[in-house]
Amino acid sequence: MIGSTEWAETHAEELTKHAAMYVNSDESNRGFLNASGSHELERLINDVARDVTDPETKASVWNRQQAALMTREGVQQRGALTLQAISSLSVRQ
Repeated sequence: MIGSTEWAETHAEELTKHAAMYVNSDESNRGFLNASGSHELERLINDVARDVTDPETKASVWNRQQAALMTREGVQQRGALTLQAISSLSVRQ
């Protein structure tokens, strides 16, 4: 994230004026969604994750992430995926 953070800091003025959202997609977590950002974006991320089909399982990205959370954490299925704070470390699958 250092490179992405540096880029965003370098372009902060332009981003503040013109960007509604900054998406960094240079990371590959095969088959699993890891998202961080403002909690105001949780609904958007959940809606998109429900609409995107995972090419490996043919289930939605949202369903696959829910299954991973249930398996890894032994938790009940939640109604929504939660976003972690920007630049926080996310748990890897």
